[in-house]
This record gives sequence, C-alpha cells and structure tokens, in this order.
Amino acid sequence: MQAEIAAERPGILAWTIECCGKYQAFRTSGQKLIAVLPSEVVGAKRTLNEGADPVADFATRMLVVDQTGFKTSVALIRRQYEAWCKYSKNKPMSARARRVA
Repeated sequence: MQAEIAAERPGILAWTIECCGKYQAFRTSGQKLIAVLPSEVVGAKRTLNEGADPVADFATRMLVVDQTGFKTSVALIRRQYEAWCKYSKNKPMSARARRVA
C-alpha cells in the first residue's frame, strides 16, 4: 500500500496545488469554491463509507420494508443483526453506541 501511495504523490501534489490556487483566487471574492474530486477518489470514499457503518450495511442488505403491514420485534431484528455481524465478521454495535451515533 505504501508503494501505491508513493506512486500517487505527484498527482496528489499537483491536485493540491491546483485546488490551493483556486482557493486563493476565490477566498476574497465571496463566491463558493467547488472542488471536483476525481472519480477514483469518489469511488474510494464510497467504498470506505460503506464499510464504516455496519448497522446501515445490515439494514440495506437484510431488511425489507413490507407494504402489507407486517411487523416484527426489535429483539428479533437485534438477534438477526448479531448473527449477520458474526457471519460478516463485524463487531456488533451496542445499543448505547447506536444511540450516540
């Protein structure tokens, strides 16, 4: 990974300098600066975010909203979440941690 990052240094530096120049040009104009991220950065960010929230990942992959009015218990969903975490090698979030998040 270090070698990959080292290979990207010139591009990262060029992008940083380009954005810095744009910032310097716009900082006193009152206009909003918009940075366009390369698609590789957007994709990497999306990939990181997907793995960062195991509860959202579980809900997206495993829960289905039933329009017929079917209901289930929170305890059942919790048990399924814990089983899914074990299967997917994620550490389950505690109820307290979910309330804080």
